[in-house]
Amino acid sequence: MERGRVERIPDRWIGEPVEVGHHVDNSGVLSVGSSAGTLEETDGSGILISVQGSGGSVELRFFPWASVVTIATSAG
Repeated sequence: MERGRVERIPDRWIGEPVEVGHHVDNSGVLSVGSSAGTLEETDGSGILISVQGSGGSVELRFFPWASVVTIATSAG
C-alpha cells in the first residue's frame, strides 16, 4: 500500500463556496462566528478563504485549524 499524503475532505472543496464556523475573541470572551467565501487553500496549518468585499474587492482570510469549528459547503 502506498504511503502518500492523505487528502482531507476540505481539500476536495478547493474552489467551492464554503461557510467556516470559527472562534472569535470578543474582549476576552470566546464565541463562535462564521465567515462565508471561496475555499482557496488548505494545509497543515489551516485554511484560506477569499471573501467578496464592498465595491468588488476580494479579501483573503486565514483560519488556523485550532480556530476552525466547522466547514460547510453545499452538497448540491
